[in-house]
Amino acid sequence: MGIDLTVLDVLTIMEARGARLVAGSNGTSRLVHYFDMIEHPDVKPWIRKGILFITTGYVFRNDKEALLELIHNLHLKEAAALAIKTRFFDDFPQEAIDYAEKLDFPLIFLDNSTSFIDITYPIMEALMNTKNEKEDGQERNMLNNQLFFDLMVPRYDNWKEMEYRINALHWPLPPVYVAAIRIDSGHAEKLAAGEQMAQICKMIHKQMRMKDLHAVVILKNNEWVCIFSELEEPLRSVELFTEIKKRIEEWIKAVVHIGISMKIADYRNIPDAYTDVQDAISIGKSPKINQYVTDIETVRFEQVMMHMGKVSFSQRYVSDNLARLEQYDLDNNSNLLETLEALIRNMGRRKSAAAQLYLHRNTMAYRIKKIEQLTRADLSNGDDLMRLGFALRLKDYL
Repeated sequence: MGIDLTVLDVLTIMEARGARLVAGSNGTSRLVHYFDMIEHPDVKPWIRKGILFITTGYVFRNDKEALLELIHNLHLKEAAALAIKTRFFDDFPQEAIDYAEKLDFPLIFLDNSTSFIDITYPIMEALMNTKNEKEDGQERNMLNNQLFFDLMVPRYDNWKEMEYRINALHWPLPPVYVAAIRIDSGHAEKLAAGEQMAQICKMIHKQMRMKDLHAVVILKNNEWVCIFSELEEPLRSVELFTEIKKRIEEWIKAVVHIGISMKIADYRNIPDAYTDVQDAISIGKSPKINQYVTDIETVRFEQVMMHMGKVSFSQRYVSDNLARLEQYDLDNNSNLLETLEALIRNMGRRKSAAAQLYLHRNTMAYRIKKIEQLTRADLSNGDDLMRLGFALRLKDYL
């Protein structure tokens, strides 16, 4: 039995007391949050999502339509299941069984000889146990989130005290990696309302355990932050998180981006690691990289360029070197910037660049001459090529 009690869990309890499922086997994964006894023909005011209703069936014994309406209303309000005794029915309506089956709504026949106390007490006990487990889990999540926040700020005077908190919450021992799994914020709000974010946390934990990895997962706005123990092969983390991405996207039908940090030897490096994973996600989204799971170790150069691009001096550098080319292309509907990029990609080899662009050598020569006029550079000179190449790379991260 997991943290959430399902109809299948309840059915297991009931089957030991003579109950049997007669319809809705596809709905047995529904969650059971409450249970109640009903002996009244109009139960609509008491129906809640996740409620299991138990009844003798007496008030429905001669009213097939009322029974069908009950099943309809329970399904409509996302109740968990209906458990009913049949001793008051001369012949339980087959239409009710068929309708429950059509709706995938669990319908359970109780043993007429079993007392309600023998059925309800173990269900109540199971609900209380799951409630306590949930509360323990919620408290642990709150403590994990607070510890992560305190490490990020950082908010501590005594590192020994922080180490005690880390060990008390059973975080993985360093060295560790950090990963951020992010969905778009609009979809995250919908997920939070449906409590799916917490369920995805559990799925991530499960995937980590399957790989024998010790991990803690922090739920943070529109992302999950995962701190996990060292892998035997570093590149395996990309494979692992690609699988996690696939599972999340199948579940919520939204695009997921994931960034993975380098290994850190000390939890005091959490702020740097978190910066790395945010940068990895941003770089992965860039058109030239275009990938959904990005290990920062593989894009360190791009990370440097991205941070340099935020400096006003770098912006002036790009403008000084490329602005005239961009304006000329705009005014003349030409492709000088594209030509320069091809030349630099081909290490200054004009013939190779021309072939890549499907240009005649005379056209290539004309373009190069025009680029040299506008940039005041000599494209036969390695230093000038490197200067313009650096400006082009930096331009992608402005």
